[in-house]
Amino acid sequence: MPDLPDDLWDLDWRTTGESIRVTDPLYGNQRSLPVVEIDAADGAARFAADEVSNGVFLFAVPRVL
Repeated sequence: MPDLPDDLWDLDWRTTGESIRVTDPLYGNQRSLPVVEIDAADGAARFAADEVSNGVFLFAVPRVL
């Protein structure tokens, strides 16, 4: 998985039509996050993200083992 670039907010986020369910780390409730893809310098990067409060985003990125 490529690293997320520093200019993440300037890139086009393409929705994949997929979503994942995650547990909100602050409140413990379940949320559904849309999966998006961007073009990064070292390849396409996929992650899930959603704005959960005004200006506050929750991100989920694949774990690399």
